[in-house]
Amino acid sequence: MNETDSSIPLPPLRRSFGVDISADYVVIVRSQQSRSGIQHETLIAESSQDISQAVQQPLATIRSDTTLGLASVSMAMPVTQSSIRWLTAPFPSLSKARKVLPSLLDIQLPFPIEKCVYGFPALERREGKVHALAIAAPHEAVEQRIEEAQGWKLDPHRLDHEGLALWDQYQREQDAATGFHVVIYLGIDRTVWVAGMAGTLLGAWSSRVGAARLSSSDEAIQEWRNRSMRATALQQTQGGPTGRTTIHWCGPGCTNESLKIRLQAALESLNGDHHMDPDPETFLARALSTRALEQPDDGWDFRRGPYVQEQAAAFSVKAKQKIAAIALVTAGLLLALNIGFNIWVDRQEDALDRRIRETALTLTGLPRVEPGQEVLLAERALAAQAEQVEPFQRALGPSRAMHWQLLLAHGEVDLLTYDSIGFDDDSLRAEGTAQSRDLVEQLEAALQAEGWEPTVQLQDAADLQRVHFRLTARRAP
Repeated sequence: MNETDSSIPLPPLRRSFGVDISADYVVIVRSQQSRSGIQHETLIAESSQDISQAVQQPLATIRSDTTLGLASVSMAMPVTQSSIRWLTAPFPSLSKARKVLPSLLDIQLPFPIEKCVYGFPALERREGKVHALAIAAPHEAVEQRIEEAQGWKLDPHRLDHEGLALWDQYQREQDAATGFHVVIYLGIDRTVWVAGMAGTLLGAWSSRVGAARLSSSDEAIQEWRNRSMRATALQQTQGGPTGRTTIHWCGPGCTNESLKIRLQAALESLNGDHHMDPDPETFLARALSTRALEQPDDGWDFRRGPYVQEQAAAFSVKAKQKIAAIALVTAGLLLALNIGFNIWVDRQEDALDRRIRETALTLTGLPRVEPGQEVLLAERALAAQAEQVEPFQRALGPSRAMHWQLLLAHGEVDLLTYDSIGFDDDSLRAEGTAQSRDLVEQLEAALQAEGWEPTVQLQDAADLQRVHFRLTARRAP
């Protein structure tokens, strides 16, 4: 299954359920979009040997809302069953990069790429190369995760990537724009580490060792510590800051205070500042429901192609039918508007023809003008009238004395001097020197104000303190 087998986006909903569930614990958060932001409500956060009874009411609430199409359900594909990494294509073209990225990913996967769901939710161009965030999971893992959900009578609309969701929620709630950060999700049955630097996700890795084993085994803590040290390697590989690391704790296992203290002591060599999430149990569930509501650019869903959720597929069919209906109505409106517009244009053309014919009759003095000859005869009449009016225009127009006055008004001693001035009926010429370019520009502006179209050429004079200019101007038509 390739990247073109895209998931089906759900219609905009104002409610979503985030579900973090396993055999030994369950966390369900209901998130509601409002004008003031997203509000979260914890329906259940419980860890016990038998949670099947406690979870019945929250599951019934989910089924009720989703059946009515009021909400979506999101779960996570664990990092233990999937892959996330950065790839680099050695050229700047995104289109070329998309063609080779599957091959680059195939080399690094422990399973054949044709037997997995994969994609590249983030593409960046840096330093003439394309950097792509690659995500993949085998078909069997996706099918297994869907079957696990169905065992709880859940059919999630979205199957997000666990590491991507954790990092996204951490950036949403904390300042990750600078420095090196590690998010540690301590579950009952697993641990997930997510590392990032300067706002960029670097990687995610996991262990099947969770709070259940860590609480009863020193060997498990040592194994857990060794896995944690991968963060140091990532920091050094990326050339990250050598200062203190921000370590953010979350997950259901963080409620065990004594275990948390022992694990923090095991990470002493990380040189980290430890921060506990205010509501660690619901962190992942909040991340999943929030991403479902906001649908960020780097959003991801393993339910694509043959794994698309049935209700999401139905939403898509309805959306396509709605679009088709809107298209038909729009086409009918456009057809009606087009017919009406053509009628209006015809009427405007008829009115214009009448005005042209009336103008031609007025100018020529003829009782009748042949159709198609109106403009030609009108132009001839205007030309004949112009020859008769020209002597009056010359008599009433500005005299050359006024042109002299306009130029001489700007010629002051030592500021602007003329070497030559020339006139004819519709043009003038002047050449000289000025103390500054501003004086020439003032002269140019004065000519424009009097209805001239001046052109000025400037160059430095022999005297370095002055500017030589050559000005020509024609009467504006």
